[in-house]
Amino acid sequence: RQMTLPPVPQGLAVTFGPAIRLAGYGLVPPRPTAGGTTQLTLYWQATGRPTLDETAFVHLVDASGKLVAQADGPPGGTTLPSSIWEPGQAVVDVHTLALPSSLPPGTYHLHIGLYNLASGARLAASGPGLSPGADDVDLGAIQVGR
Repeated sequence: RQMTLPPVPQGLAVTFGPAIRLAGYGLVPPRPTAGGTTQLTLYWQATGRPTLDETAFVHLVDASGKLVAQADGPPGGTTLPSSIWEPGQAVVDVHTLALPSSLPPGTYHLHIGLYNLASGARLAASGPGLSPGADDVDLGAIQVGR
C-alpha cells in the first residue's frame, strides 16, 4: 500500500464523499488532437475508510455542456477497489480518453467525479471554488487540435 503521494503536476484539494480526497491531476498530452488519445492521471488519497467501491468518471464536454468523450473506471483499477483503501492510502489512477476523429478543434472542459456503479449515485464534491451540492469537478479548459 502506497501511503505517500508522488509529485502531483496540478494540485487540488477536493473531497468526494466522507473519505476520498482528490489531491490533483496530470494530463498528457496537454493539447490532444481529434482522433487521438489523452491520458488523465488522477491522484487520490483516502481520508478515512471508504465503504463502497466507487467508479471514477472523466467527461470531456463542449461549450454547451454536451458530453463528447468519456472514460469511466474504478480508481486504481480493478485490483484496488476503493472499499479496501486504508486511511491515508494514496492511489494513482490513469484514465485514457479516446477523442472522436470527428471532434472539431476548439476549447473543451474536463469534468471528473466519483459514483457508485450499483446505484449510479454520485459522491458529493467539496472544496475551494465548488458550489454546495456539487458532484463533479471541472479541471479546466483544454484545447483540442487537429
